[in-house]
Amino acid sequence: MTTPRSELEDLAAEGALDGLDVTRVGDAVRLRGHASARRFYRVTGRGGLTAILVVYPAHGADPEVDRFERTTKWFQNAGVPVPRIWQRGRRALVVADAGEVMLDAIQGPALSRLYAQAIQALCRLQAHGELLPPPNPDWQLDRSRFDFELGHLEEHGFGGWLPPDGGGAQRGELYADLAQRLDAMPRVLCHRDFHSRNLMVHRGRVVVVDLQDVMSGPVFYDAASLLLDNYVDVPSGIITDSLGQLSRRSRLSHHVQSGAAVPSWPRGLSDGDRQAFVLTALQRSLKALGTFSYQVHVAGNAEFRQYVPRTWTHVRRLLIDLGWEHRLDALSAFGKLPA
Repeated sequence: MTTPRSELEDLAAEGALDGLDVTRVGDAVRLRGHASARRFYRVTGRGGLTAILVVYPAHGADPEVDRFERTTKWFQNAGVPVPRIWQRGRRALVVADAGEVMLDAIQGPALSRLYAQAIQALCRLQAHGELLPPPNPDWQLDRSRFDFELGHLEEHGFGGWLPPDGGGAQRGELYADLAQRLDAMPRVLCHRDFHSRNLMVHRGRVVVVDLQDVMSGPVFYDAASLLLDNYVDVPSGIITDSLGQLSRRSRLSHHVQSGAAVPSWPRGLSDGDRQAFVLTALQRSLKALGTFSYQVHVAGNAEFRQYVPRTWTHVRRLLIDLGWEHRLDALSAFGKLPA
């Protein structure tokens, strides 16, 4: 009888472990449930100590590993809690294990404290970005990137997953209008995917992961990701408190843009800031619908289907708050998906 090959043996055979010392590691368990081309494994060493092995696709791995290492050091210098890198190889890294508990799993009295920690991390990120060059200096959440992200929704949502509905022209007008409005907003440094599933709760504190795509973008971009989360409902009191905490640190403000209503929420912000938050949250939610469409239709990850109803609820509310009810019909296929 032959002994089954272990995950580590398979990874070593494909060259994924080149440059790493894993001689003291027992084996690796694959971690799933993420929307990434990378592969993640929990590895266990002597004495039961665990770590996370991050494996990049073979093509173009070196610059991606370099970027992760560079960005991690930048976040550490900013005072943002992130997993420490223990080893790096040609196309893989071993990083500290921040556990299995994501912020979306937390309920009860600890929730307010943890969201306050998350906003504090954002404040530190933005403050450090004002002092030093960013780790990805050429990357920006600007009009071209917004156009790309909303085009991704059109391609994989209405061009792939959902049946054709003839609303492409109306959606195109919305995408162009939204991208132009966000491009005109003041910018700060952004994590870029700052939501509850990229915030681990380890030993009572929030640890930020998936940080390699940091770039400049609208002031409320990360806050919109966190507070109008696509994976969990955030209590309204935490939304108000979090935005108050962020706005007290920020010296940037927004003027009211014509052609869109001034929403009555979130409370505690100026008219321009409320409108900017809602516009930013709308783009983030539409981008998420594109991501979920791709994951379900192309990548075969059907579990992402469950997050569409919450995200569609966000989109519908945000359009109404902006006085853009006339744009709902062109997107309404997301509200008609079978449960």
